[in-house]
Amino acid sequence: MSSTDMPLLPLVATPRLPRIWYFWGSTVFGLLAHGVALLAQMLTLVAVLIRYGGAEPSEATLTMLVHQGGTIAVATVVACPAMLAVLWIAIRMARRRIFPGRRRRPPCSTATEPRGMQGCCGCS
Repeated sequence: MSSTDMPLLPLVATPRLPRIWYFWGSTVFGLLAHGVALLAQMLTLVAVLIRYGGAEPSEATLTMLVHQGGTIAVATVVACPAMLAVLWIAIRMARRRIFPGRRRRPPCSTATEPRGMQGCCGCS
């Protein structure tokens, strides 16, 4: 039997394994997420300063804006989506699931379910 007469074996798709980043990869993405959060907070504080401080804010105005809890809270809330976006990108690049405990339900087949349990998952 020559090599051209050999039967072709079917290709079996193997699932891609998750990437393991260990210490340095986690550190880089953690610092990146923190940097994005700080940048978003600073941009929010600058926008609040421009909005309420005027063209040339005085030292009293700056002190008042920085010491208000509402200003800091708004900056933190605005920074959260940007930080979560960086973490989501890192999780997707690592081929991980965000909620590893949740599994998708298999398709329902009422023929294999025991009597009395048919339609329990929303199908009829």
